[in-house]
Amino acid sequence: MSPFADQPIAALEVLVEARDLDTDERAVTRFETAPPHGLEAERRELERLVATVHPHAKFRSFAGGAATFLDRQHLVVAHYAQRPRGGRSRQRSVEVSRQDGLFAA
Repeated sequence: MSPFADQPIAALEVLVEARDLDTDERAVTRFETAPPHGLEAERRELERLVATVHPHAKFRSFAGGAATFLDRQHLVVAHYAQRPRGGRSRQRSVEVSRQDGLFAA
């Protein structure tokens, strides 16, 4: 968050975390991106960034500022390190709130 509450955030960090489905090896790629305007823009930006490191990964789901993707070898989760302002939905579905973490130990 900006140190000055009235100043807009210039860039946000996005983490793209991939887990190899065979070996459980994990990799994290970090990106800096401009803050998106709205949930649809959040989703599109996550898709765009994932495509740069996992071009064959197919979009699976999006909720709470995070998107999941799957290719033949990896489960990929992309999320904002800090949620963009105004990006939170006021309503959460029961299914999303009960979903287990994808990278739980």
